[in-house]
Amino acid sequence: MERLQPVSTKGLLFPVFILCLFLIFGFTSRVLADTAGPAYSGITPYEGAQLNSGKITISVTAKDIDRVIDTSVIMKVDGNQVSPIKEFGWLSEWEDDFTTLNIYYPASLTQGIHTIYIAAKDARGNFSEHTWSLTVAVPPQITSKTPLDGATVATLRPEISAVVKNMEQASVIMTLDGREANASYDATTGRVTYTPSADIENESVHTVNLSVSGQSGSNVKAQWSFKTNTYEEMVFNVADETCQSCHPRSEHQMDNCSACHGTNLSASRSVYPVDDCYKCHFQLNDYPVSYHSNGLPVYIPPQHPVQATDSCTECHNKTWQSNIPQYHTVIDTAERHLTTSAGCDQCHAQSLTREHYRHADNEGNRLNCSTCHSSVETRVQEAISSEESSCAACHELGESGGHPAHEGGLDASCKTCHSGSILSESQFHSQSGCQVCHSENVPEIVRYSIDTGNTSCFSCHSEGHSVNFVAKVPEDIPLYPGFDWTLPQDARIFAGEPWFDVQYDSTGAKIIISNRLSSVGDNDVAAWYRQELSQNGWTQSGEKINTTDNFSMTYTKNSRMVTVNFFSGENHEPEAPFIGHKLEILYK
Repeated sequence: MERLQPVSTKGLLFPVFILCLFLIFGFTSRVLADTAGPAYSGITPYEGAQLNSGKITISVTAKDIDRVIDTSVIMKVDGNQVSPIKEFGWLSEWEDDFTTLNIYYPASLTQGIHTIYIAAKDARGNFSEHTWSLTVAVPPQITSKTPLDGATVATLRPEISAVVKNMEQASVIMTLDGREANASYDATTGRVTYTPSADIENESVHTVNLSVSGQSGSNVKAQWSFKTNTYEEMVFNVADETCQSCHPRSEHQMDNCSACHGTNLSASRSVYPVDDCYKCHFQLNDYPVSYHSNGLPVYIPPQHPVQATDSCTECHNKTWQSNIPQYHTVIDTAERHLTTSAGCDQCHAQSLTREHYRHADNEGNRLNCSTCHSSVETRVQEAISSEESSCAACHELGESGGHPAHEGGLDASCKTCHSGSILSESQFHSQSGCQVCHSENVPEIVRYSIDTGNTSCFSCHSEGHSVNFVAKVPEDIPLYPGFDWTLPQDARIFAGEPWFDVQYDSTGAKIIISNRLSSVGDNDVAAWYRQELSQNGWTQSGEKINTTDNFSMTYTKNSRMVTVNFFSGENHEPEAPFIGHKLEILYK
């Protein structure tokens, strides 16, 4: 039997080895192929973040070795797709890194929990997505406060308001000057409003406190202040003459350089007035570096001539850090002239400049700074020099501290029980103060008396003690001599008559009527009334002269009015037969 020879495998080992490698790697390549989509990192805000602002930038980075397809990116905020900004990374200054895609989205989120969704594909079409949540919890805020903090308002019943943000189901407490205000709150808009039902104090600082609490325990508070001023400010020119009427130039020697300029001057220290001191001191356009090059200690006198200035505003309008005071503003001046007199602010401004600016001189010019500061009256100059700002320093006051305009005109018998001044009248006025007359709800006759400046008790009170009172004819209304006159009557009893001027058909209007005289001699009655009324401060507003025996003339003084009718017949017609001269005077 032939013996079989063993087959040699030496030549077959290499092909078998190659075949095995092919089978192994060919199979595993299918198993290990890239099927993962882009990975996400750098997520901001992070998962579960608690934010105190809704204005944020959402950012995330997508990475994939097979390149991130930027057009495949989908981002949603609370289920709503948005359009984020997409930027590839950089391999170098000239080459993009397409494996890294930075994604940004600026969002404005409301209070509460929000869900962010991101999805993208790589170059192989592999898809991935990621979702995370964050919470916006903006702390409550009080905004839009009115009046603005530090503002001055020209009403005594301003609307006070604010807006409360980021708080639901809030309870609100507002106080004005420490007293609780009945403020309303609109939960929809968050707006808190309050308008005082009565006038608040004029020329004063008022403080508002607002406290808001939510059901969740959150709370927020705010405080702000404002000023009230219903008076016009006294205007003045900022000029050296104006300044030196109160601040004499002789009192400002300007011989202490360091007080204004400091003690270490150099061209590099711009906090001091070295930017332009050489213009005054050297009359140069460039800084002279040879001076002050090493500073100027206070004990070394300046080694250059000082060219002093007489101009106040040259220095007192700067903002240097050496505390040179600014010149006064109009408001600052008003607040530097407050009166020390108490109890006058119901009718008068507390600031002397504001009060004086309400009045005019005999020529009709409003009072100004020079009215007092250039006055030749001794008591005015004494008040200024002694810094005495009480009303009595310059003005004569009436009984009980009231000025003459509030004297009631009572005789001695009445004064046994009543005060001569309506300011201190114990029966009615003193209990209620100035508001008994100076308020919106007073009777029309009271308002009329105020408008016409009539402070006689009988101007408002027509009866008392079972007796009818009769008003006196104002002293500035002249009565032609030789006639007898009726007592003042209500002018409206003649309303509707052909001759009656409808301007007198109002509360408080009066009429007085003379008897008849057969002759007034050769006197010109019209000329007499022109002269007398003019001397008493009245201004003619109308005149109708028919004959020397028949005329009508009307004069005014501030808010007052007077008409003089002169006729000689049965009625006011010029053609009526003569039966005697007669005068009628209507006034209000």
